[in-house]
Amino acid sequence: VSQQNSGELLLQSAWNYLTKGWLADYTNHAVFPGALSILWYFLSVLPCAILDILSPKWASSFKIQKDKRAKAGSWRLTIGETLKHHILYIFPNVVFQYMVKGPWLYRDNRNKFCLYKCDGRDDLFPELAPTLTVLLVETIT
Repeated sequence: VSQQNSGELLLQSAWNYLTKGWLADYTNHAVFPGALSILWYFLSVLPCAILDILSPKWASSFKIQKDKRAKAGSWRLTIGETLKHHILYIFPNVVFQYMVKGPWLYRDNRNKFCLYKCDGRDDLFPELAPTLTVLLVETIT
């Protein structure tokens, strides 16, 4: 492990907590990436959906079509499309990840990628957290 300055290790404590702490049982699980994407989708949509349902006057100024309210038919169509996409695209991948227990593309001690039955390994994640710059660049791109 090379020595890095304090700016580069800003995320190290959170990284250790997520990859080696009590949450490691969840973050190291093969279903975690798919479950995280589903959870993130619904949590990011929920505030806007609540505002659309309640339609307070102050929120209507932020709408593209300020004079229109959401109708029950459009809500059913949106929820149906969302469920269809999750069932057809995301859920099969989550099940596949669960069945094969991988893939984890980080190298193990033998310099091979683990693509099948990768559970029970201690080296699924790199030892050092990414720098804040790398995290922001990879999140944005």
